[in-house]
Amino acid sequence: MIDAERYRELDAVEKDADFMGKLTQRLSVGTSVFGRYNADDIPKIANYMEAYRASTGSAVFVEGHQAGYLCIVLDGGLDVVKETKLGRSRKITDVCPGTTIGEMSIIDGQPHSATAVASCPSLLAVLSKENLLRLVDEEPRLGAKMLANIAELLSMRLRKTNDMLIDYLN
Repeated sequence: MIDAERYRELDAVEKDADFMGKLTQRLSVGTSVFGRYNADDIPKIANYMEAYRASTGSAVFVEGHQAGYLCIVLDGGLDVVKETKLGRSRKITDVCPGTTIGEMSIIDGQPHSATAVASCPSLLAVLSKENLLRLVDEEPRLGAKMLANIAELLSMRLRKTNDMLIDYLN
């Protein structure tokens, strides 16, 4: 669950037909590494997730804060910004629907490495570390697939970062 005090700008919403439709789309069509779940898996996974709406400018993650959850952007978008050593914020990427963020924090428990802010009204599916562990215990096949997907996503992002570093050094 999202820390309600720290992230009071986010609104918990019901997992209604709109949420389930968008979650089904994002988890079944392969728009992200979390794609390719079958239709029977989606409601099971949804039982372990929470739904939140973020209005424009709302912080979803804050750099340096511990959270222990990941988000799948179902609708809308986020800007990811990083503080420079001079104290300025620098935008490092856009997050579009179907993209997952926060996966490092859910695995290693470390504070977020950047801040994510809603660039427009957004709908988020949130999976906490506690619920991920429950998923692994209660639905081992789905839990293993989720962990494998997170590992694949982290690997892809590390490879991309390595390529960017090599380009920068050259």
